[in-house]
Amino acid sequence: MLGPDHPDVLRSAYSHAYDLRACGDRDSARELLEGAYERGRNVLGEDHPDTIRFGHWLAVVLRETGRADRAEPLIADVHRRRRRGDSKRALVLEREVARLLPLQLHRGARTDQTTAFHGSPAWNPGA
Repeated sequence: MLGPDHPDVLRSAYSHAYDLRACGDRDSARELLEGAYERGRNVLGEDHPDTIRFGHWLAVVLRETGRADRAEPLIADVHRRRRRGDSKRALVLEREVARLLPLQLHRGARTDQTTAFHGSPAWNPGA
């Protein structure tokens, strides 16, 4: 039986959080992403593409739930770790982060932009 730290379980939690967010339940999505991100850092490592993806979406949901103060340092950390990697997915991630978390985030303002990426190969773990 797979345990809570198994990579497939972490990816399932991420996918479920992604769907919850798309349905408008951002608080539940945030809780799932916080757990997946923390376990991903411990199990997969900070620079693993899944961990970076979990952190990216956690920052997005934090921003969407009015927690820009937590999202800003997280996205800075994700950018730093992304730069340590050289994968094609990491480059796509950087573009999506720049698009989703505009400069206003760093000034503390919120935007009402919400975007779903279903079907985007960058966010599909099976792609």
